Amino acid sequence: YEALASNQHKVSVTTYVLYSGRIKEPMTQFTEGVNTFRIVPIIMQGYSADYLMAELKRKQECGERFAREDMVLLTLCLLMGGEMPLMDRVREAYRITKEAVSVNQEELDKVETVLYVMADKFLESAEMDELTEVIGMTRLGQKLVNGGIEQGKEEERLDIARKLIGLLDEKVIAQRTGLPLETVMKLKEKQVSASAL
Repeated sequence: YEALASNQHKVSVTTYVLYSGRIKEPMTQFTEGVNTFRIVPIIMQGYSADYLMAELKRKQECGERFAREDMVLLTLCLLMGGEMPLMDRVREAYRITKEAVSVNQEELDKVETVLYVMADKFLESAEMDELTEVIGMTRLGQKLVNGGIEQGKEEERLDIARKLIGLLDEKVIAQRTGLPLETVMKLKEKQVSASAL
């Protein structure tokens, strides 16, 4: 992937791996045959979700604009260290996105989608049910109903599926969006083909 992307876009490519556990010495390279693959490890437990949430809240209260990096870190809050329970982090993250007037709607949609995917990975089933209520007023929340996507415009469901490709298994995407698995597989093929160009 790195070689292909580097060749096609004429840029250097570096792979970062996010570690959510308490890894002390993560692997930074792997050799297979004549190829050696290298990564830059980022140990997320070294970041504090408590500090992040407090800092973003402070920025909102002071009317400061959020940087793109703020939004990226917000999507990763469930991987970080800190005392705040995971469900509280998700609640606070959605409250922040709801009030983030300095971020364009397309970016907010992406942040909320990734937050939902991360929550689905780390929260219990009952917490996910509660989350549906928490995000009910967001654009993403309006599309999610009872673990699936509200029947509506086909294009909206396809758009959500496109955003989830690479984040969730294709079967899960099909289940969540109400799209046929074949449709999700075709969307994935198109994305792979587009990235190979």
